[in-house]
Amino acid sequence: MVLKFVLLVDDDVVPAWQAHAVELLLKSKTAEIVMIVRNGAPQRSPLRPSRWRQLRPRGRGLWQMFERVVARRSLAILPTPLPVALDLVPRLTANQLLGSSRTESFTPDEMEAIRAARPDVIVRFGFGILKGGILTVAPHGVWSFHHGDPSAIRGQPPGFWEIALELPVTGVILQRLSAELDAGAILQRGWFGTIAHSYPRQRDQLYFGAASWIARTSAAILAGTLREEPQKDLGPILRKPDNMQFLWFAWKTAKATAAIHIRSLFQHQDWTVGVIKQPIAEAVHILTDEQQQNNSEIHWHVGEQGAFLADPFPIAAGDGIRIYAERLPWRSGRGDIVALDYSAAQGFTPLRPLWQPPYHCSYPYIFDDGERFWCLPETSEAGEAYLFPITDDGHVAFASGGRVIFPDGLIDPTVIWHDDRYWMFASDPSDSNTVLNIFHAHQLIGPWVPHALNPVKTDIRSARPAGRPFILDGSLIRPAQDCSLRYGGAICLNQIVVLTPNDFLENVWKVIAPRRGRYRHGLHTLSWTGGWTVIDGARLKFQPAEFARALKTKLGMTRKNQR
Repeated sequence: MVLKFVLLVDDDVVPAWQAHAVELLLKSKTAEIVMIVRNGAPQRSPLRPSRWRQLRPRGRGLWQMFERVVARRSLAILPTPLPVALDLVPRLTANQLLGSSRTESFTPDEMEAIRAARPDVIVRFGFGILKGGILTVAPHGVWSFHHGDPSAIRGQPPGFWEIALELPVTGVILQRLSAELDAGAILQRGWFGTIAHSYPRQRDQLYFGAASWIARTSAAILAGTLREEPQKDLGPILRKPDNMQFLWFAWKTAKATAAIHIRSLFQHQDWTVGVIKQPIAEAVHILTDEQQQNNSEIHWHVGEQGAFLADPFPIAAGDGIRIYAERLPWRSGRGDIVALDYSAAQGFTPLRPLWQPPYHCSYPYIFDDGERFWCLPETSEAGEAYLFPITDDGHVAFASGGRVIFPDGLIDPTVIWHDDRYWMFASDPSDSNTVLNIFHAHQLIGPWVPHALNPVKTDIRSARPAGRPFILDGSLIRPAQDCSLRYGGAICLNQIVVLTPNDFLENVWKVIAPRRGRYRHGLHTLSWTGGWTVIDGARLKFQPAEFARALKTKLGMTRKNQR
């Protein structure tokens, strides 16, 4: 079974992100495009004030020049033909649209032609604000993107005001249109980290990042798992900026650009691991209790000269624990896997190198299947996921070469056993901090089946895996990274409410922010075993090797731009 779609476009050549969204919809096998309606009405030319008026403080001359020269570098708006697979789809040209300068509705004859196609869904990629019978002709309504969070900002340009107002995240929604402006039900919602130093990149991530949502919503309808969310609070409607507002935006962009260069050249996250001699339930209470924000409960590793230590995962070892972690030497910039032991009596033992493949590896995720422990490190650079057994004496059999259990690169793969099957949570290399995918299998070696709603989540604040899930008071809790302010800025604890092959729902339960003290500039892994909990933390430190690498990259980009 598939849903029948009608597309409303301004032309057969559309912005690249719209063509991409249609390609993903066709690829999902959940939809059939039964008609394309083209806007053939004469385009109303806006009244253009004189150049003198445009350059006045309240004119919009600066924005217009910026849009022509800079904003149009956005790849998402490049003119792109609709997929060839739609060449034979019936077309309807709407030449006599009715309405005011801001709203449009279709004539009775046009409505009859659209109704005859018997669409289940209409997607608005073009046209203006729609009114009239078109909103109810399809059982599932008219879907439209809003590239901004309506509860914070409405209007245009997309992604602009979030930069000007220094908002850390930018929201996007897919909504079903209603007769009342911005009051339709929300079908999908997501948040992206605001890219304040580049407006074209900011707009690209919003457009391309949400392109899969039409396919996801279609799959949810067919599976009977779609959850609609009413639009509650509405933010102010903002228009294209006047010259004074644009100058403020330009200042914020320049400020963000300078901050990016300063951080990449001089402020480097130097990670290490910490141990809490408490079970995970008590450790979470300690880490989230504002009254206990001191470091007396955390025993930090002093670090290794010339490298950082992160992504710790423990197993029991004697009267303490053995910690597997990523070590990244600053000079090589390539992670490898090491081990170290910890006990209350002896503290930390020296690092022992375990695995140094010819590609970057990290996040040595440890889990058990009821019979033995396994290690599933992140090897996305290799383009495959490898599973390694852990021997009875606690050693990872890296010498075995591992077994390929997934044919693609995954970011921070995290496996659990739940409801008679294995579940793997992982981020996608294309947007590792924002997108969450899920796969499931009845055996560890696979085959792994993609979740029906992949990507199941788009949220830079709570998507990327950040350690071993756990049960607390009967609830399944999934740690995730919050990268909204910086990479690895905090850990979000998500309570998984629904997890089936066709449905997924989790809600934010608590957020663990970095503790005051030396390692207050990052926290992105939380794991546990028995009565022990381990985390990692970051401080900002100048690293000459990282400075040289960043400088070389910037000089290379400068030469490339000059050519």
